Amino acid sequence: MKKRILILTILLLTSNLFAQQEKEFNLWGSGETFKLNPVLDGILFPSSFGLNLTSFFVNKNAESPSYSDFSFNKDDINSFDKPFMNKYNKFLDKTGDVFMITSMALPLTLAFTDNSEWLTILTMYAETLFLANGTKELLKDSLVRPRPYNYFSEAPQKDIEENDWYRSWPSGHATLSFAGAAFTTYVFAQYFPDSKWKWAVAGTSYTFALTTAVLRMCSGNHFFTDVLTGAAIGTVYGILVPWCHTLTTNSHEKNTVNANLEPAGFSITINF
Repeated sequence: MKKRILILTILLLTSNLFAQQEKEFNLWGSGETFKLNPVLDGILFPSSFGLNLTSFFVNKNAESPSYSDFSFNKDDINSFDKPFMNKYNKFLDKTGDVFMITSMALPLTLAFTDNSEWLTILTMYAETLFLANGTKELLKDSLVRPRPYNYFSEAPQKDIEENDWYRSWPSGHATLSFAGAAFTTYVFAQYFPDSKWKWAVAGTSYTFALTTAVLRMCSGNHFFTDVLTGAAIGTVYGILVPWCHTLTTNSHEKNTVNANLEPAGFSITINF
């Protein structure tokens, strides 16, 4: 009996779906605010992927410095960073992870846009994160900078064993958090310029990003200049990538990919 009810429900839903009026949406976005472009994205996406691949091989093949060869003296630290040095705190370290993940997830607020814009937003955000992550990874491998907790007792043994103790600059957490904050703030404001919520979105986004940066310093993982550099990298990519996609906006008579849901089935039409 339950199987019959299930089958009947599926049939009713299916017939109702195909009885609806034909629906069409542009997979490339409307082009009124942001627009994907084969040339632009053909450069950005492979470049971002290549940047991460390069950083992976550089890190894999680079010779790690010996922890025992370093003498950690606070007097060697510049006066700008010294006041923000802290010993390792595991709780604040893990809390920083939570805030970073939340910051990176904030672009989900852009789900309020028309669903025809989702592919555009997803592509732009993927490019933003890949570029930001690849850049900070290459910079980490280009400069040996011990983390602040090394200048105190009880440095985390796990980081020492995994050779993460000397990759302080720049802060990866700050980079990705500010990339998410800048991207969310900029893109939301472009889609909803008259919305009263845009200031709330901006405030919430940057509050999470700033909190992440502060936690990375308080947990002993980074210097102030580490998080400052990371914030700059993330902000630049978070704004630059979507801004580049405003340069190709035009009417959707050209370069469009339309998906159609019809009673006869599903079809995709490409116009150039």
